[in-house]
Amino acid sequence: MKPLSFIVLAAMLLTIQLVVCDEWIQEKNAINATTDARSGRFLSLFSVVRFANSFCYGSNGLNGTCLTSAECASYGGTAAGSCASGFGVCCTVCITTCGKVATLNNTYWGNPGYPSTFSTAGQCSISVQKTSDICQFRLDFVNFVIDDPEQAGATTRTQCLLDIFTVSGQSNNVPGICGTNTNQHMYLDMTPGNNQFTLNMLLTGTTKARSWKIRISQIPCGANYLAPEGCLQWFTTAVGTFSSFNYRFAATPATQHLANQDYTICIRTNQGSCGICYQVCDSAAAAASKFFVSTPAVTAVDTECTTDWIQIPCATNQQSSTAFLSGNAAACVDKICGGSFSAVTTTAAADTAPVYSYRKPFEVRFYTDSFDAAAESIGFCLKYQQLSCTSG
Repeated sequence: MKPLSFIVLAAMLLTIQLVVCDEWIQEKNAINATTDARSGRFLSLFSVVRFANSFCYGSNGLNGTCLTSAECASYGGTAAGSCASGFGVCCTVCITTCGKVATLNNTYWGNPGYPSTFSTAGQCSISVQKTSDICQFRLDFVNFVIDDPEQAGATTRTQCLLDIFTVSGQSNNVPGICGTNTNQHMYLDMTPGNNQFTLNMLLTGTTKARSWKIRISQIPCGANYLAPEGCLQWFTTAVGTFSSFNYRFAATPATQHLANQDYTICIRTNQGSCGICYQVCDSAAAAASKFFVSTPAVTAVDTECTTDWIQIPCATNQQSSTAFLSGNAAACVDKICGGSFSAVTTTAAADTAPVYSYRKPFEVRFYTDSFDAAAESIGFCLKYQQLSCTSG
């Protein structure tokens, strides 16, 4: 009987161990389940705070991109306020060192020492690297003051001989410019297969107090705010104003318009618009109210314009579109030049008149040759207003 009792006792002890082991396993499984649940909640929390790297307005007045603090620091940016419900920072980037590469949308390029002026001669450039699926860039000249074009030379007047800003790597024509171009802009079409372009300031002399700050915006392919291909400038409002580069709205300096210009200014046709009206801008200075000055001193049109001119498709002084749409209108013109603005040849510089066009798309092409022999070459400023299809 003793051996049997020993066997029973051993069986009872084994049963107790199995029960204890089973309880331990159940407790461990419960702990693991709790941990997994907490991990799931943590993973859910991380998925909630993901945010798009979208556009934002920085508290410093600059446009920026919503990033994490670590990402912003890696771009050399400044955290200017929060975004994404406080989970991100509005990262603004302003490059003020020559030779850098801009890789973030809404990057600003300023002269060394900006906002202080810059007087050092030499070349200052930056490269701009596009992100994926980008078809265009827009340059906004928040501030742009470099040296003026040549004033005196009979065969070099209007050329940018001292300072010049150029762009390379784009597919559309971008002329070199100089002088004062604050609040102007440019659109750059990207060459297929090219992932970057270069902005370049070539500066001579050390007496000019130069200053520039250029915002570089990347525009994705398919965006509804892409400019039409080949348009250097693009305006989208029904009413607006545009001017030649370096136009001052003033009588001095005498030479303002630039040599070697050939580009197109485009205006988006608003729904319900059938025509457009152009007029010279209002100005307190009599000289600045003129159209750009070349030969002759009054308005000339079409074949008479051989050196400097603007081109408006089928420009006319007639306000009514009815005759044009019916095909019974008097002949219209395409090129306009001289010292006053009109769609017909004038005999006095004061004979400036509104110019109408009923050809779409609404475009103005500006062309100048390699120099201007005239001692006074101020360029142009035009205000426009789109005309509804029911306005006559």
